[in-house]
Amino acid sequence: MNNKVAKRALPQSRRVAGKSINNITDKFRNLLVIRFSSIGDIVLTNSVLEKIDEKYPNAKVDYLTKKIYSPIVKFHPIVDKVINLEEYKSLSELRNKIKNSNYDLIIDLHNSLRSKFITFGLKNVKRYKKHKFQRYLLTKFKFKIGEYLHVTEKYLNAIGERQKTKSLKIFLPNESIIGNKVKKRFAELKKNRRVLGISVGASKPSKMFPIHKWIEVLNSVGEKFDLIVFLGNGTIENEMTDKIEQKLNFKTMNLCSKLTISELLLFVNELDVFIGNDSGISHISAGLGVDTIAIFGQTVPEYGFTPVGNVEIIEPKIDLKCRPCGHLGYNECPKKHHKCMEEISIEKIVNKIEKYNL
Repeated sequence: MNNKVAKRALPQSRRVAGKSINNITDKFRNLLVIRFSSIGDIVLTNSVLEKIDEKYPNAKVDYLTKKIYSPIVKFHPIVDKVINLEEYKSLSELRNKIKNSNYDLIIDLHNSLRSKFITFGLKNVKRYKKHKFQRYLLTKFKFKIGEYLHVTEKYLNAIGERQKTKSLKIFLPNESIIGNKVKKRFAELKKNRRVLGISVGASKPSKMFPIHKWIEVLNSVGEKFDLIVFLGNGTIENEMTDKIEQKLNFKTMNLCSKLTISELLLFVNELDVFIGNDSGISHISAGLGVDTIAIFGQTVPEYGFTPVGNVEIIEPKIDLKCRPCGHLGYNECPKKHHKCMEEISIEKIVNKIEKYNL
């Protein structure tokens, strides 16, 4: 397969890579990075981890997140330890743990009430700025003001860096981590030459491309792939995938709600092309170097959360007065018409998929 040539080879350990001590930055020897959730946001923090490796080459780096998301960062060579939020009975207990760890630098990439509480009063805490007022004006009044930075730029700004991120490094677990329930499916996936991955879900239904349009897209391109793999998690996504599969006559593999995040990383890495909504799996796919198509309906790139890598963003072909209506999503379209998704061109999506599949 075109993209199955070792996308992410693990580098030499940073401890033995021969990096010299920098007298200016070497005072930061014990660092903590904080980002609790979610998949896409944590994937994008890899931009900061890479810069930390360059800027503080002798530092020990811990990462605080929710347990479910820890596989996204725990295989990164600069991360010494992942601290799971749920392992502590209270935020006060966690705060004491952080205080007693004597971190030289804490990089808060969540900037929430919880992250502020557990770092309150501690020295050398750097937080990323969310630019909420700018986002509010865009959402409420469709008024654009100032420069709209990608969230990776905002993350890097927190540690005094001014640069754009064009690619990310996501590091993979060993394939031995794959459980027995899906081991045969992984072996089957690797045998196929042309594989299209798809995730029909998102954090909220209003961010999801409609079922009837998915069916039309897949029926237009399905015969050009050896296998179509469905990925994702959740009741709504399972139901949508089942309905779509019933309308297809191509070889499919339904992995919805069957993979751990560690397994998901390895399965996505075997894809040739991936298409999905504004969701976490799109971020994983782009970060792993897979040709990625991400559909943005109610959300817009100006929010700063687009996937980083070889990614094509698909948006509605017409301007809508109601778009964007929010970055988090809703259980249904606030206007009841869902035009931001209904007006997206099927032909445009098909053309992008076929371009990647050449």
